[in-house]
Amino acid sequence: AVIVWKEGDFGQEDIYAQRISVNNNNLETLWSPLTVSAAGGTQTSPKVTYYDQDYVVLVWEDHSTNNYAIGANFIDNDGNLKFQSDNDIVYTTDASSPLFPRVKAPTDNTPYSYVVWLSADDIHYVQKLTPDNLTNWNEPISLETGQKQQQARLSASEHGVFVAWEDGEFEDKSIAASFI
Repeated sequence: AVIVWKEGDFGQEDIYAQRISVNNNNLETLWSPLTVSAAGGTQTSPKVTYYDQDYVVLVWEDHSTNNYAIGANFIDNDGNLKFQSDNDIVYTTDASSPLFPRVKAPTDNTPYSYVVWLSADDIHYVQKLTPDNLTNWNEPISLETGQKQQQARLSASEHGVFVAWEDGEFEDKSIAASFI
């Protein structure tokens, strides 16, 4: 398993990862804590998921500039980052709103994963990620429904990922979902 966390002084938080295992009821670390992102400013809200037998993929909110951004990277079994820190941003916006990124990969070892986030306009966006070139689509796709959206939840399945969220406000709420 790989765990991820943020650490540091307020306004200067960085993202770290560490691979752990259990052997004879003892917790073991398989590699030392890895600095995933230590750009200036704050990186927060890390999420990680299994990708395939060679990688895990993780995403985070990146505030290393005055913009909100989403960072992503792949980590191999030996604790090596696939992309250097200057090439790990998959989306940037000038809106000053948290993005709440989530990440999942299909369960059938399909060679991609998806990051989903909520924009300042309360619309979910999706970007396909691969360890070959990080982002697989030129632009993220929108899951716009015309309603105010709440944070999404993702569930992996064969050949894709289900994305579900609360749509609407107050008494006029419903559950929306999409299969990617």
